Amino acid sequence: MRPAVFVLAVLSLNAQVNFYSREKEEALGAQLAAEVTKNTTPLDSAAARAYIEGLTRRLAAALPDQTFHFTFTLVTDDLDGRTHEPKALPGGYIFVPAKLLLAAENEAEVAGMLAHAMVHITARHYTRLLTKSELMDIGSRPVYPYNPRIPLAQLAMIRGMERQADYFAVQATASAGWDPAALAAYISRTQTDQSGSVSRVFDELPARRDRVAAIQAEMQKLPPKNYTANSDEFAQVQAEIRKFVR
Repeated sequence: MRPAVFVLAVLSLNAQVNFYSREKEEALGAQLAAEVTKNTTPLDSAAARAYIEGLTRRLAAALPDQTFHFTFTLVTDDLDGRTHEPKALPGGYIFVPAKLLLAAENEAEVAGMLAHAMVHITARHYTRLLTKSELMDIGSRPVYPYNPRIPLAQLAMIRGMERQADYFAVQATASAGWDPAALAAYISRTQTDQSGSVSRVFDELPARRDRVAAIQAEMQKLPPKNYTANSDEFAQVQAEIRKFVR
């Protein structure tokens, strides 16, 4: 079998292929996190950090893979202007933009977006994408969450990863007791699709309507349960964050 044919066969038969061990992945994540730390400003609020840590502990206990350790940093920078999605790096490093908490209408929306980021890590999306780059001999490291210069051949895989993160985020938030409908509500309200047919082709996110519909379809499969959407602490933390971010 010719090398090019072998690569295509590997990619088509095993989308989970990953050249990176957990140890190597954690070392890469530490390096990337150091770079992000140099270019962001932490939000200096013990109360806000403690709040985020409490949410993430609750979510981590609801994830299928509980072998990952997460390190969260709350920053004043807007890392993703479209949905304020946290930046998830391999090895468990997550940078949470303060504007996510200000854009959210309730605690369940924040939990849904945090769970989405945590799933990117437990599913090892970064190193799987990097492995595909190496198999295809592209020669450029992808920047995660995503770089608009990522080759078209990878975009279908990236959009699939977003859908997978949404799916498991629904499961995790519901298992942790938050209303999973909040994730669909947040995305529906904040995600703006790229305009123009060419821009949509190169968009790393699934179309908003399709994404929301997929989340809602998964919600229908969940057993009936009394979910919570908010807490008094959420409003208090929002007020605290507004002291630092306008």
